[in-house]
Amino acid sequence: MGLRNASWWRVAIMEPGSTPPDRSRRTLARGVLVFRWMWLAWMTVLAATGSDAFRRPVLAWLTVGLAGLWTVWLTASRRQWGRVELWLDLAIAVGVVLASGLVMEAGEVVRRPFLATGYPLAAALMWGAAGGPLAGVFAGAVLGAAQLASRPLNGIGLGELTGPQIQGVVGAVLNYIVAGAAIGLVSRLLVRSGQAVDHANAALVKERERAARLAERESLARQIHDSVLQALAFVHKRGQELSREPAVPG
Repeated sequence: MGLRNASWWRVAIMEPGSTPPDRSRRTLARGVLVFRWMWLAWMTVLAATGSDAFRRPVLAWLTVGLAGLWTVWLTASRRQWGRVELWLDLAIAVGVVLASGLVMEAGEVVRRPFLATGYPLAAALMWGAAGGPLAGVFAGAVLGAAQLASRPLNGIGLGELTGPQIQGVVGAVLNYIVAGAAIGLVSRLLVRSGQAVDHANAALVKERERAARLAERESLARQIHDSVLQALAFVHKRGQELSREPAVPG
C-alpha cells in the first residue's frame, strides 16, 4: 500500500469501526501505545540519572516533557488518530532524536545511552500499522536520517565514526526501517484476514437468506399442493354422491 493510496488516509486508524480491518488496526495501535509508554518511562529515567552527561539539561527535560504530553494526548484521544496525527507523531519523533544529539555533551552520544532511546520507534510502528509496509519504511527512513543527523549535532562528524560506531548507527537506522516494514506486513496480513472474514460472513448471510427463501417457497408449494388435493378430493366425493342420486339438481 503506497503513501498515496487514499484508503488509509481517509480513515483514522483509531476511529470507531465495526469491520474486521478497523478492529485489527485498532489492536495494533493499542499495542504501539503500550510500547510508547514503556520507552517514555525509560527516557525519563535516563533524563533523571544522566544529567552529568547533558550540556543542555533544560532542553533534555523539555524533550521528555513534549514526548510525555504527546503520549498522554494520544492515549486520551485514541479514537481520533488520523493523517494529521500521524504526521505530527513523526515530526515529534524526529525532534526527539535531533534534540538528543543537542542535549548530550559533545561526543557522548556514541558512548552513553541515547536519550531518545526507543521512543521514536513508535512513530515508525504507528505508520506501519496505519499504512502498511511502505508507509512503515518511509517513516523508518525519515527517523534513520534523523539518527544520522544527530551525530554531527553532537559534534561527531559522520566521517569520524569508528567501525563499531558505524555499525551502531547503521543498526539503529535499520531498526527503524525494519520495524516499520514488519508491523506494516503484520497490519496488511491482519487487514486481509479481516476482509476475508468479512467476505465469508457476507457470503454466509446471503446463503442463509437464499436458504430461507427456498424454505418459504417449499412451504408455499406444500400449502398449494395440499389445497389442490383437498379440492380434488372434495370434487371426487361430491361427484360420487351426485352419481348415486336419481336426479341431479341444477
